[in-house]
Amino acid sequence: INNEAKLKKAGISKYNKRWRSWAQNRVRQYRNATPTVLTSDTGLMDGEYLSACVQKAAALRKHDVELWKGYANRTLEIGDDLTETQLGYILWGCGKSQYLDERFYRSLLPVIKNKIESMHSHGLMSVMWMMRRMQLQDREVCQRVIGAVLANPDAIRPIDYIKIINCYSFFTGGAPGGPLPSNSDQISQLTINKLETIFAQQFRNAVNPMPMAVLYNDEAKDYILDRLRKVHITCRPQHLMAAYESAVAVRVLAPQVFHNLHPQSKSFYSKLSERYIKARSREPSPLLWDVSDKLSELEMMHRNTFQWGPFPMDIALEDALGNGRRDCIFVDSPTSFYLSTNQYLARKKLRHHLLTSLGWNVRRVRWDDWLSVEPEKRVEWLRVLMSSPAPPELLDLELSPVKEQLTEFMRFKAIVKQQRYQDRYEPETMDLGL
Repeated sequence: INNEAKLKKAGISKYNKRWRSWAQNRVRQYRNATPTVLTSDTGLMDGEYLSACVQKAAALRKHDVELWKGYANRTLEIGDDLTETQLGYILWGCGKSQYLDERFYRSLLPVIKNKIESMHSHGLMSVMWMMRRMQLQDREVCQRVIGAVLANPDAIRPIDYIKIINCYSFFTGGAPGGPLPSNSDQISQLTINKLETIFAQQFRNAVNPMPMAVLYNDEAKDYILDRLRKVHITCRPQHLMAAYESAVAVRVLAPQVFHNLHPQSKSFYSKLSERYIKARSREPSPLLWDVSDKLSELEMMHRNTFQWGPFPMDIALEDALGNGRRDCIFVDSPTSFYLSTNQYLARKKLRHHLLTSLGWNVRRVRWDDWLSVEPEKRVEWLRVLMSSPAPPELLDLELSPVKEQLTEFMRFKAIVKQQRYQDRYEPETMDLGL
């Protein structure tokens, strides 16, 4: 670890293979070798065979919905008889495949709660990672998992600990710019101790803007930002983008930490901000296209779906006033909220706070608000939104169910998508006067 700054190409190819993802390494290191036939009768599967099938189906990217429904129903039938290890494999497979069935997960949560205290490292990680992938919020589970980790930290693998902390901050982190949680110092010191035992390939996953912004203390932030500079040659584009956003978050929320960084580290992050980092390409959603069309009717010049620094932007308007602040709109679909709720993700709140601090007037169009407005009145609704002051913080509404509205939203998406397809591909008739 002391010589990480001297990593060379030969060392990377031998020890730190940058092209291997975390999920690929997980499959190779903790593969369930039980011989299985994925399409076997689920009614005959015991816990060992079922967990092996789920792990294998996820590793091979089998996205057959009926197959996963059978696995889910069998898991609920024998849930109380599953061992902690078998339950961990099943939860990891569900998270890897992103099998989305809220009924299944809500029904399985009581079984998970009963086994948390006796789970090992892989099982605790699988619980948090599955909840993160599904955006399934349950504060009791999160607190019990982090309690089990802090009670016996030596039993947690460092790579599992990193995933647990990243997911924990996704659900239970404090408000951006607010006070840190009471266990922040304990988690920060344990994080440094864990990171001291791992090499570059595992360390790069520890650089995440959520715990950097709302969980770690100043010492942990300084350690992570400074060490990444030494091992950045092993980073893939997503790690560099996460490091860029983490540096921005620390610069805005904890400027004293960034000011006290090693000069070489500050220079590294300054150069990183000028570097081209390949980001995942994004296509405007049907909801975003509908909002964009209404802005065009208002004759507001704007740009859709682009990258501004480390932040993916939905809509940005031209600065017509020249006052140094620019206006942007984020179109919040159901994926911007925790599963089947109207409560914003903590990541959305953090980015809203950071963009506001960096000079943007951030306004938001919620999918449920947009559907509640009659189509012919949406232009006027948008005019009122743009004329109102932008909120400095992103606040939640009162918790309420949204399942019935989700069906209407799916119908709305299909209608908008069909209209745009017709406008783009239907041939125009020409009158040649013959």
